Amino acid sequence: MSDWSLTRPNIRFDRREARLTLFMNYDNTDPSPIYWSAPRHYLGNKILSYGGNLTFRLSFTSASNNYDQIVNKHPLVVLRGRDLTIVHYYPRPLEGNRPEEDISITLKEANFRFQTRSSTAVTRDTFLQTLSNISSLHILAWPYSSDTTTSSIVAVQLQQADLKSINNISPQRPLTRNIEVCSCPANYAGTSCETCARGHYKQYSGTNGAHSYTCVPCQCNGQSELCDVETGHCLACQNHTTGTYCESCMQGYHGDPPRNISCRICACPLAVESNNFASTCEMNVTTGETTKCFCQPGYYGDRCQSCYPGNFQNRCCSENQLNLFLAYWGEPSKVGGRCSPCECNSNIDPYDWNACDQQTGRCVNCLNNTAGHTCERCRDWFYGDAIRAKNCAPCACSQCGSVRCDQMSGRCQCKPGVTGVTCDVCLENHYGYHACNDEGCKPCACGLGSIGPSCDLYTGQCQCKPGVGGR
Repeated sequence: MSDWSLTRPNIRFDRREARLTLFMNYDNTDPSPIYWSAPRHYLGNKILSYGGNLTFRLSFTSASNNYDQIVNKHPLVVLRGRDLTIVHYYPRPLEGNRPEEDISITLKEANFRFQTRSSTAVTRDTFLQTLSNISSLHILAWPYSSDTTTSSIVAVQLQQADLKSINNISPQRPLTRNIEVCSCPANYAGTSCETCARGHYKQYSGTNGAHSYTCVPCQCNGQSELCDVETGHCLACQNHTTGTYCESCMQGYHGDPPRNISCRICACPLAVESNNFASTCEMNVTTGETTKCFCQPGYYGDRCQSCYPGNFQNRCCSENQLNLFLAYWGEPSKVGGRCSPCECNSNIDPYDWNACDQQTGRCVNCLNNTAGHTCERCRDWFYGDAIRAKNCAPCACSQCGSVRCDQMSGRCQCKPGVTGVTCDVCLENHYGYHACNDEGCKPCACGLGSIGPSCDLYTGQCQCKPGVGGR
């Protein structure tokens, strides 16, 4: 009994030799009863215990021998399950300061009543409902008399039938006597007919906690044989139906299951699963011809045959709610084709029909000074972060003297013979920057007859010594 506990955690108790012993505090001022709470092993579906016995041995001590009995004022056993609470009051007095007394309670409705002590009797149906899913089992721990000081409980057993024995699989393990195994009507199932058969659910009725039910067929418009046994909600709807009672068609289908009109696929644009892009449609019931399509986001046209150039969507990320305009591309009218978002890093105008190539998805009219197949970089002679910051700015490089500008850092790469942070001057002893061509600045070709190695920056003419001519 190592897993048992008390319903009032501040009360001291002892576990020793499979026995639980409660020690009542002398300063206790709370007169409400305390119960031993059974562990998981005793909970759940205990239908196989119907008709069997709950047995245990208990004893208690009191400060005096006046045997002022109050055990009958509190339930000895409390069972809870399926929103029902039923209790057992022990029929005779118990004496304290004596050896353990054997308690045996037959689990039949006649031995229990509702906790509210209402005039409504516990019926077989409500008792079986409680046993079908026990959420708690409590046995009285205190008080048994007006001055109970200790109480002990040991050897708690809950008899349960053995289904293997019932089916003669293990004949050496006999079935506990008095535990019933019933032959159920067609709508019911279980050893005690305590639940509904496949294809049925519980239709409840009753008041004052006495919840009786009748097992009735699932109401699934002929589209499923399964439903939740408690709620009646349909499971595994067939033939493209959906809803609590399979009363609606799935997205992309049209019909009216409650009126026995089958759900048929919308031809939006094609009557195949891979190319059905309608949320729903209108259809000629007689011919099955689609007459109007209501397209999913990203599609447009009478038959959802085209990709929409721009569509407003909400997208949620971990921190912020983002409002995005998405353009789409694709060929939805081709079998297997569909519309996909243009991956342009939000650097296009989604209302520009030519911003994204409808056949390839390539971004064409990139904005924010960006370029590339997906507008993923700054365009030539601009630098910055094209994807996140979107801050592409003009480079300071002189295009006459630069080969390129680094698109991330803005750093200039100079042409041959050119120098400067912005590549705006020729190297020493070079000329021709003004020509602004791919060759950059050419070296001066001054010979021995020149005064020095430098030359004219525009013409390349060397300064000759007296008496010397030539360039």
